Amino acid sequence: MKNKVFKDMSVQEKREKLRTVLCARTGCLLREEELDAIIRHTRLYKQYSILVYHNSRDMLDSIAANASYKAYFLVGSEAVKRGGLEDQLVAADSENKAISMIAKCMDSERRFIFIYIPRDRKEAFHSEHKTEKAVARL
Repeated sequence: MKNKVFKDMSVQEKREKLRTVLCARTGCLLREEELDAIIRHTRLYKQYSILVYHNSRDMLDSIAANASYKAYFLVGSEAVKRGGLEDQLVAADSENKAISMIAKCMDSERRFIFIYIPRDRKEAFHSEHKTEKAVARL
């Protein structure tokens, strides 16, 4: 979507567009409260690149490899401070919570939403849908 088209949308349309894109990019693995929190903390006047990870190390490496960011962090649906992100990723895994970083590059206009979804959630989702498909075939 072009920035001009996005800018001309109402706030409600932008929220719905972001919700749709987040669901598509994450394979519908985010919980409703996590989606709501991301949308609530995202400034909707610009578009964002959305990066999804199922490996916490990959997410940390991606964040560290790029520019410095001004960012909000969410664990599940709760806003948290940046400090101790690695420990928060470990805790998120054990609690099966997603972690999101809504960020603006300090040296450019680029904006990102980094999303970490625990691998267990992905595996449980796919296992559940395989069972549903098998039952539907009976």
